[in-house]
Amino acid sequence: MTPRCRFSLLAFPIAAFLVGCGGDGMTAREGPPPPAAIDISVTGQTVTKARAAGNVVAFLQERLVSIHDPGLRPERTLTLVNDAGESSQPYATPSGWSLVDLAVHPSGELSLVLTNAREVRLVRLTPTGSVRSDQAVTDSAAASDPYFNYAGGLKDDGALQPVLIHDAARVLPLGENLLLVLRTGRNAIVAYRLDSDATGAYRQSWRTLVEPGASLLLIGIYVGSFDTFGQDEDHLRLYADVDPAGTLAVGVVETPQSSFAFQAHAEYFNDPISASVGVLLTRVRSEDGQRLGSTVIDTREVSELYGLRATSSGFAVVGRV
Repeated sequence: MTPRCRFSLLAFPIAAFLVGCGGDGMTAREGPPPPAAIDISVTGQTVTKARAAGNVVAFLQERLVSIHDPGLRPERTLTLVNDAGESSQPYATPSGWSLVDLAVHPSGELSLVLTNAREVRLVRLTPTGSVRSDQAVTDSAAASDPYFNYAGGLKDDGALQPVLIHDAARVLPLGENLLLVLRTGRNAIVAYRLDSDATGAYRQSWRTLVEPGASLLLIGIYVGSFDTFGQDEDHLRLYADVDPAGTLAVGVVETPQSSFAFQAHAEYFNDPISASVGVLLTRVRSEDGQRLGSTVIDTREVSELYGLRATSSGFAVVGRV
């Protein structure tokens, strides 16, 4: 196990810089006044994602849970807020399932991805939160994806979620269609394009192996240390976004002695990686699922990945070292 006693000092100089951006030299710009702010109170939870469509903003709210909870199962709820500040929670997650991620389509409809210990399902909602479709995700090929056993660890060949976490599914809107990215029970990372029909149900257009499966080990906390930002399960998660041109990017972090993404990638794709820590960013074309290449970000020290977003000229990743 890796000791996890660290302090984050980066927030202080960043905050100081932001405060220092105002002051002399700034001139007021003419134009319409900004819209009135809406104060939304969240008690005992945190907001993990916010997306807007039309006059509605969709939030994912999460109640923080103990790392000792089995399966590291997230407890998230969907909240919709209109431009009048009125909020509602129109969708109740079924018992035994976790709401993991959401995508908002141009029409204002939403796609939700739900997980449990082994399964994944997709729910399509109207802009007001009514269910249009609810279907299981199936993938018979997942049980035979390549797997590299470097250090043991747990796997479940027939599952669509890794044994160690139930928070390894991400959805992204592609117009009214959907991109789904999973880490499966063999710890492989797989991307799918799912096209919607007139009922809101999805059919698979393509499936792409983004990264092969490999050993994944838990990170434990030693006495006197602490867990911030979900760092103990950060190496199990995946991060994804799609740019306006339709290029999907998927990022995973490499944590020495706990994950083996670099080694498995190099061996399976015959693509040598000299770095031992950092982030592996793979791009996939959404039109046909073709892998466009991978980029290694060598952070030189043990790092954590907390987000990945498309920009006008590529992709940005954020985390800490």
